[in-house]
Amino acid sequence: MKIEHLLFISFALYSAAGFAAFSKTENVQLASINQKSTGEVKSSLDSLNRSIDKQISNNPGIIL
Repeated sequence: MKIEHLLFISFALYSAAGFAAFSKTENVQLASINQKSTGEVKSSLDSLNRSIDKQISNNPGIIL
């Protein structure tokens, strides 16, 4: 009987913590950070692709 009560209390506390969410301002900040990092990743990939293309075009062993 005690184990059932203990389990019930522990599940109730766990589920209450699971419903905790970020505030609206935190969500806006996180969205801004995500958008900025996505842009940085795209920029880095573009730079990498340009570098790879440059290396390929400068390789004298490959005839295009």
